[in-house]
Amino acid sequence: MKTRLLVLSLAALCLAGAPARAELTLLQVLDGITVTPTNDSWVDDVFADSLVEGADAYWSIGGNPSAAATIIVELAGWKPYNSFGIFDAADELNVAEVFSGADSEGGVAQGSTSMVTIEADGDVFVDNVYKATFASKNLFGFYLNAPQNPGGAVFYSDTALNPDSPDPLDHMFAFKGNDSDVIQIQGFNPGTWYDDDYILAWEDSIDRHIDNDSQDFVVMVESVQPVPVPAAVLLGFLGLGAAGLKLRRFV
Repeated sequence: MKTRLLVLSLAALCLAGAPARAELTLLQVLDGITVTPTNDSWVDDVFADSLVEGADAYWSIGGNPSAAATIIVELAGWKPYNSFGIFDAADELNVAEVFSGADSEGGVAQGSTSMVTIEADGDVFVDNVYKATFASKNLFGFYLNAPQNPGGAVFYSDTALNPDSPDPLDHMFAFKGNDSDVIQIQGFNPGTWYDDDYILAWEDSIDRHIDNDSQDFVVMVESVQPVPVPAAVLLGFLGLGAAGLKLRRFV
């Protein structure tokens, strides 16, 4: 049975204890990890330089059978509680947690690693522990669970699933590497930001009414590709009929 691996290594940038007024912006976070050109990421505008809305809803692991995810920074006041993972494209409630709040509590979690395996039959394992079976197999989205929001909130890479009122808002920006910038995350050697490496930047506040800074949780995911598909195409991709499968508001 062919196995697809999602290998995750964790290195949070130690910014805990900085005064709230000195909290870095997302652009400053990206500039701060850019070695070449020095402190000058190719990303100049969060909105203009990220993937267009809907193009980052669903993902698959590319030709490389493994992918790595690295936490760059978590600047959220709720970081001891927030968690991050992947969800089944066929059912957003079917999830596999990758990083828990405890992974970044205190601001540093260098050297922590998690192995996520999605087997050919859709079985998902985290550190060799069975977590879920994805009907969509190698088609998944990312989520950030932020339970400290009033009533709790889970945000998805598929904007249509987000719980904002009156309309769902985009809580994740995705930035694609340019095969040129060299970045260095604390604890790791510098490396090229390749075009199959993506930085995902999250806002963890429902309705984005607190600060809308999109740097509450910033993670790099390597060797993945977005799969921007509408509901009808998604059904065909999964090989599933409308009967027996509930797909809610896919873009």
